[in-house]
Amino acid sequence: MNVLGAAAPRLPGRRETQLAALLTVGAPLGVLALLVVTGVSGGSRALGVLLALVAVMAVVRWPGAGLGVMLAYVPLQLILLPLLFHLGLPAGLVRALGGVKEIVTLGVLVAGVRAFRRSGRRLDLLDWLEIGFVVLVSIYLVAPALVPGSFADLPWNVRLLAWRADALWLVLFFGARHLVIAADTRLRLARLVFVLAAVVGVGAVVEFSDPSAWNSFLVDVIHVPTYKAVILNVYVPNPTDVLYHGQIGGLDFIRVGSVLQSPLTLGFYLYPALAIGLHYMADRRLRWGTSVATALAGAAVVMTLTRSALLGAVVLSLVSVRVGIARLSPGRVRLVLVLVATAVIAAPLGGSTILGQRTVATFSGQQDANTHLQSAQAGFQALLDDPLGRGLGTAPGIGDRFQVQGKLTSEDAYLQVGDELGVAAMVIFMAFLGVTLSRLRRTGDGSSDGLPAPAMFAAGVGLAVGGLFLHVWLDYSTALTFAALAGVSISVASGTCDGRGPDPELPVHRPQRRVAPA
Repeated sequence: MNVLGAAAPRLPGRRETQLAALLTVGAPLGVLALLVVTGVSGGSRALGVLLALVAVMAVVRWPGAGLGVMLAYVPLQLILLPLLFHLGLPAGLVRALGGVKEIVTLGVLVAGVRAFRRSGRRLDLLDWLEIGFVVLVSIYLVAPALVPGSFADLPWNVRLLAWRADALWLVLFFGARHLVIAADTRLRLARLVFVLAAVVGVGAVVEFSDPSAWNSFLVDVIHVPTYKAVILNVYVPNPTDVLYHGQIGGLDFIRVGSVLQSPLTLGFYLYPALAIGLHYMADRRLRWGTSVATALAGAAVVMTLTRSALLGAVVLSLVSVRVGIARLSPGRVRLVLVLVATAVIAAPLGGSTILGQRTVATFSGQQDANTHLQSAQAGFQALLDDPLGRGLGTAPGIGDRFQVQGKLTSEDAYLQVGDELGVAAMVIFMAFLGVTLSRLRRTGDGSSDGLPAPAMFAAGVGLAVGGLFLHVWLDYSTALTFAALAGVSISVASGTCDGRGPDPELPVHRPQRRVAPA
């Protein structure tokens, strides 16, 4: 207490201030280095860096708009960039546009750090887990340069891209959860989530109903194979067919990927939209827009024919019901009836569909199920053999793209972290997810407007379950979308901004009335 009888605002400690300054200065340098390595070259490089700095400053000034750009960019990237390249945009500029994710992440990080420094708060457990994991991944990034031959001594650009896949979304999450964003901006972000879910869902329906037309759109109109071969340097086995084919019992079938072009990521990407839609259904009157978008998201999850995505969606739905009952939401009975009706309608079709046959194959020990089990066993054995990990770039995704020797697919997001970065990183990563889910669950924010934390808790639980079977966190569209939305919802819940006035945790200087001594 001060002499006036009022509690003095608690300022950040020296350690927190120094760390915030390090993040503010060091992160821009790191991302600019990434742009220099992977972006445009020659005389355009300086101009590219200058434009990147201007873009970062714009995101720092308007972080809510930056998050909106991120949410729209990550699912539409594989449609937008191939089209721009086909229309004549130089290859160097197309590659530079791939850095939009890094630019927005950097701007959000700087804005979040600035808000953190002004707030007077201290770093909490969740902050330290994020920082610890990113620092550990960064050590694996530079270790082969300091100790040649250590940790899968891959080329610098491969390790850098692997660092981006592993750590970028945690950096975005750190910045987003410390932001100050008005309530109307949160509401616009929620609406954008539903618009994107509708677009992706319509793409899934078109691909499911007419695969040849969708394939012609990707190959002849968007020219995706050319983009992958020239820009991404990815080997395309069949340039005339980019659909995802599956086979069971001698029957060939298509697993839809919509604009993401992968059924292994499409379902998980739609979890936030599905969870927010179910939350709205339980918390307020139905609206056609959100109801249609939620239905399209749910249908697209089923059309992927991905068993782990469907399992995670079921868990997500059950968690949504549990949260609605616990919060005494006015529409909780309606939500239960809708989900029960959906299950009753879908159950008789389960055994006769491809998804039902694939599910039966899981329990009957057919080859598909055995492959998953053997991959998980191989991942666990690799963790025992190399407790320090194999090094950046040996995980799926980057490892597949660059045909890395020693790449291991463990079919488990948590084993993947351990196999690539070691046991310590795996423990920190799992602790981070656990604390994040706990923070989302404990929040009291149940507003139907904006981005409700209970919905993101349900989506996070679904993703955590899906991570037991697939590498869900390596996909940018899934990880960055969840990081942005969950970070903002926790920020709202922690009181960083209520949309009606100044940050309640910011030191506010008010004139104090002196009390005359008795």
